[in-house]
Amino acid sequence: MLDKIFSSGLDLFAFVTPLSIAATNIVFFPLAAVWLFSGPRAWSKWPAVWGTPEKLFLVFLGISLGSAFCGLDLRHSLREIKNKDLYILIAIVLVALVRNPAKNKRLIKIFMVAGAMAAAWGLIQFVIGVNQTD
Repeated sequence: MLDKIFSSGLDLFAFVTPLSIAATNIVFFPLAAVWLFSGPRAWSKWPAVWGTPEKLFLVFLGISLGSAFCGLDLRHSLREIKNKDLYILIAIVLVALVRNPAKNKRLIKIFMVAGAMAAAWGLIQFVIGVNQTD
């Protein structure tokens, strides 16, 4: 059951990522929650990988939090960390869930098709004059 949820969720995630930030969040956070709250059943099959990049991100996050607490506007600094720095969680969850080279290729193809669709839509908008300024 979890295999099917993660497989479908990752396909949908790869499709919506180039198209919409909101849709990316709508797909990613429930997917991450299912992985996180599935407990040992999911973690034994898809363990989190804490390699050098993830550890370096934790150092970066620690430095960001330290500078936020020493800065002039703590609330603003913490909001900015939440808005931009915590998106590394997407990479951590994807590394944990995608270990199959065939699945990697499928996700990349879906991502590329969605990106091409977004690019085509942008060209169509340009040709018909949508959102152009004089």
